[in-house]
Amino acid sequence: MPTFDLVMMDSFVSNLRTLSPAGSKYLVAVSGGIDSMVLAELMADTHQVFGVAHVNFQLRGSDSDVDEDFVKSWAAKRKIPFFSTRVETNNYATSQGLSIQMAARKIRYEWFESIRLNNGYDFVVTAHHINDSIETVLLNWARGSSLEAWMGIPASRGKIIRPLLFATRTEIEDFAKNRSLEWREDASNQTDDYQRNLIRHQVIPQLKKINPELEKSWVKQASFLIRDFEVMETSLTSWQRTFVTVETNKKRISKKGLKEVGASSFLYRTIHPDGFNRDQTERILTASNGQSGKYFLSDSHRLVIDREELLVSPKGETPESLMIDRAGWFNRGGQHLTIEKSAFQALVNTPFSIQVDSDLVSFPWVWRAWKPGDYFIPLGMSGRKKISDFLIDLKIPLGDKEKVTVIEQNGSVIWVVGYRLDDRFKVHPHTREVFLLTLK
Repeated sequence: MPTFDLVMMDSFVSNLRTLSPAGSKYLVAVSGGIDSMVLAELMADTHQVFGVAHVNFQLRGSDSDVDEDFVKSWAAKRKIPFFSTRVETNNYATSQGLSIQMAARKIRYEWFESIRLNNGYDFVVTAHHINDSIETVLLNWARGSSLEAWMGIPASRGKIIRPLLFATRTEIEDFAKNRSLEWREDASNQTDDYQRNLIRHQVIPQLKKINPELEKSWVKQASFLIRDFEVMETSLTSWQRTFVTVETNKKRISKKGLKEVGASSFLYRTIHPDGFNRDQTERILTASNGQSGKYFLSDSHRLVIDREELLVSPKGETPESLMIDRAGWFNRGGQHLTIEKSAFQALVNTPFSIQVDSDLVSFPWVWRAWKPGDYFIPLGMSGRKKISDFLIDLKIPLGDKEKVTVIEQNGSVIWVVGYRLDDRFKVHPHTREVFLLTLK
């Protein structure tokens, strides 16, 4: 065996051991092209335990079927388990509102994961190499992207590993020719109709005129970026530990943290998982010095600027008003309310449990979100007060204000739920029966 092939195999095994423990079982994604056939051959030559997975996207007519038969035949000759699926990719892309490339990516990775789980494989293995990573970075740069995207294709992500990322396209081609491997050529790879092909055929050759060692330089620079990113991640963790509080479904970000060096990047990385982008992050930073109450929306979350904090929570939907026509048990928006009628007892009202004089109330009641203009007479006071002012006095964060509810009777608020009873409905020394309202 030529020395080059031995070096290739040694590098491959070394990478594979770095990315997965010895004795792992692998599901190898094989399209039939040169990259995936070299990967499959290396897996077989180094005696790995693996199966082959092939997706027929039905995008190239009969050629797609020939590709499938080719990969199936290769696996059969070596007695390697073979899995395949056929998908109407064009129809799927149209129904999901995706590009063909994005639809194909979604299809294959979801299917790979299902096959992996159902057949006891530890990892999915793909044939990405250095040139794929360079093309990805250039695409990301042209579209505008975050720092992570500049580091290229990761060697591993979850259960997906890429042990060929040490090799260039030229090295893979040389290995295939040395071993007289067969593979299938995809004619679409020769056109510039796709953005990646345009970069591969037009941009990278020009860059290699400037630097013939482009791939080696890229690997070196990528390693520097990864180290820099690790330093930044450490700083981010420290910043979040000091200025970010994470609750069940909410984040509280202290405004003090926005004055720290690097706050823009730290804030972006904190709220990006909630769907906020870079442009929104900059607008949020600008608005954070202004009046409280301004809010920003992502597809899934709302960020509200409060006095001392930024509050991030799921948007959700505000529950509709709930009509209460009797004593009993009621649920609204995940809050549980029990209403019981009983003889008056000398129980002390709390924010979550109150008594009202049964002679002063009558059904139906309405349990709803409070709204601007609502007022009541807080227990112990003689004058009425706007609920908005009441909540301001209590320094209730804006994100929590949206969740405050009231129970009203004929337009009069009986209870700001979980906060204060209206003085007009309190029990008196002559009270005989009460309704006991308890919030859980």
